[in-house]
Amino acid sequence: MPTHRQNSFLAHLRTQAYPIHCLDVLRGTPAEVIAPFGGEGFLAGALQPRSDAHLLGHQPPANGNTVEPLTLYFRHTQEGYYLYVRSLGPYFGRGISADDNGHIGAFIIAEREPVPFKLIHPQRGETSLEHIKRDRVGMFLQRAGKGFVHRSSRHDAEPTYLNTAGGSPLGFILDIQERNAPWLSYPDEF
Repeated sequence: MPTHRQNSFLAHLRTQAYPIHCLDVLRGTPAEVIAPFGGEGFLAGALQPRSDAHLLGHQPPANGNTVEPLTLYFRHTQEGYYLYVRSLGPYFGRGISADDNGHIGAFIIAEREPVPFKLIHPQRGETSLEHIKRDRVGMFLQRAGKGFVHRSSRHDAEPTYLNTAGGSPLGFILDIQERNAPWLSYPDEF
């Protein structure tokens, strides 16, 4: 049976249609949303800025810009895969987690712990790297114990987000860059 390290890998995450990345990278500008401040079950009316820059989006890049693919480290565990950003830039090292509404993004680990995801092959179901023989493969991602990753929108914002609460699964393409990839903090792990 392979070790966790042998089942861990680096991959670009994308789809056939649009790139996947943090919203500010896709938009080319800070992804701030001005939303009414809500309190105690109703809208108080005051407008508050909210940064959605770190949340993952699935949309065409602004102004036809080219966006480098999002590189993630898929760290294998018994619970599933924990995902960490390995694209160079301000999100490097952040863990992929979900906010209280199910929107997934690159969160500072001290503020929100990463959540595990399951790799779901369209024909074979839940899988891991030991069963993936090609370096380019179609997959679904499912938040362990929750829903599949899918496209979503918010009533108060323009971008297209990725979410795990309800919705039809979005098909992803994994372009595996490195197999048996080490965890940065423990390069000699086995």
